[in-house]
Amino acid sequence: LSGLRRRRMHQRAAQAIQELQPENYETLAHHYAEAANDERASYYYTQSGHRARSRYANQDAIQYFTLALELMEEDDQERFNLLASRAAVYELTAQRDSQLSDVQAMLDLAEKLDNDTLRFEALIAQADFYLATEHIRAQEPLERALSLARRLNDQPREGQTLRRKGEAARKTFDNLPARRYLENAIQIFRETEMPDEETASLIILISVLRQLGDLPGSITTGKQAIRISKRTGDRRQEAEALLGLAGAYQSLLEE
Repeated sequence: LSGLRRRRMHQRAAQAIQELQPENYETLAHHYAEAANDERASYYYTQSGHRARSRYANQDAIQYFTLALELMEEDDQERFNLLASRAAVYELTAQRDSQLSDVQAMLDLAEKLDNDTLRFEALIAQADFYLATEHIRAQEPLERALSLARRLNDQPREGQTLRRKGEAARKTFDNLPARRYLENAIQIFRETEMPDEETASLIILISVLRQLGDLPGSITTGKQAIRISKRTGDRRQEAEALLGLAGAYQSLLEE
């Protein structure tokens, strides 16, 4: 078959599959790629990546996100979301060099597009990388992210940054600043009705209050975190809160 006829054949196959099996993302991506329909191929590779990620098929997710990225223009804003998704999988699988490379690409693209919202997300991704590797270096991107969130007048993003600043301070045993950051974050998340973020902040605060010797406060915070996680049905957060609460009770028994 000539190249043109082969591409047309794959295009027709993709259209037929789309009618009969619209969630067969992987096959649709293949046929659209062979048809040189980059826009549709990229879309279905992206959907394949998200599905693989949800199933913890991490290497497949990385492969699909990479294939989608290869079909996109360098200044396409959608690249940013794909880079963020792939960086998150690299983080989950502790592929740190690849994670940092994608974070840097996010920072570069945000600057190229001159987009403050993307700058914020890229700085948070950079901070998350350093929180997991060299937590001292997380301070600089977090300060920049906090300034951006306030300039954007975006309370949820401000809260997300304060939570991370609290985590960074806890890692360096600066527990008084950590407490202040976390309590401010919790207040924001309550006002903006973000229970998952509120619980994440409470879980860190359990440890901070315990380190400060405020065991009654640590226990109360743990109970709050458990109550919210039960309401939202987040079993992972519930388990983390229970573990923190157990530590607070253990410290109380040792007094």
